[in-house]
Amino acid sequence: EEVITEEERAVDRAGVYAGLSRAMLVSKIFELNDTMLETASSQFHNAVAQIRALNVGMELNVEGLDK
Repeated sequence: EEVITEEERAVDRAGVYAGLSRAMLVSKIFELNDTMLETASSQFHNAVAQIRALNVGMELNVEGLDK
């Protein structure tokens, strides 16, 4: 029988991750990390496109900023 601590219950109120193994949790963390990085990169490129559209003729150097 697995015992869920108060700390675990506070972090995972719905009990979504309570039954997962450590390996599954690590896998989920990596998956979420990748998704967050992809989203941040997409938002960055979107903002750059908007800045370029509003400042036609102005050179904007963003080389290396999205790494």
